[in-house]
Amino acid sequence: MGKPLKVKSYYCVVKGLRREDGCGSIVSASTASKARYQYFLDAQDWNPDVRIMDIDVKSEGNENAESQRFRDFAKRRAVPFVKIGMRVTVSGREGHIVGSNYSLNLDVEWSDTGHVANCHPHSDIAYYAKDGSLIERYDVQGVKSRPMATEAAHEA
Repeated sequence: MGKPLKVKSYYCVVKGLRREDGCGSIVSASTASKARYQYFLDAQDWNPDVRIMDIDVKSEGNENAESQRFRDFAKRRAVPFVKIGMRVTVSGREGHIVGSNYSLNLDVEWSDTGHVANCHPHSDIAYYAKDGSLIERYDVQGVKSRPMATEAAHEA
């Protein structure tokens, strides 16, 4: 596996709408273009006429910053250890967590294609620490397993 993905937070909004009015959202992605595209896909759900060129993107700075929405997602889905940029393997495919979505699933960017997929946080997924060690794994049925060393650390 490669090293952790550098992910930034971007504020995305359809041109003409304002943040002050509660419009737009924070998107975590490796580039502004990927953030724009991810927001474009979401925006098409409520505005099928929106074009990708209609979306403004502004960097929020902080590399691997986590929004309150992401932290809430992690708590609600009982995966408080997950972090933006964390390496994962989903159904044998390598990627990095770039955010969460409104279906309370993870947004995972595949290492081989750069595409972002909607992935359930408890289905056929393995989470890895920065050093490459396995933190936690869920099988296809959502049954959790931890490596022996990690279990001992959690019990201490």
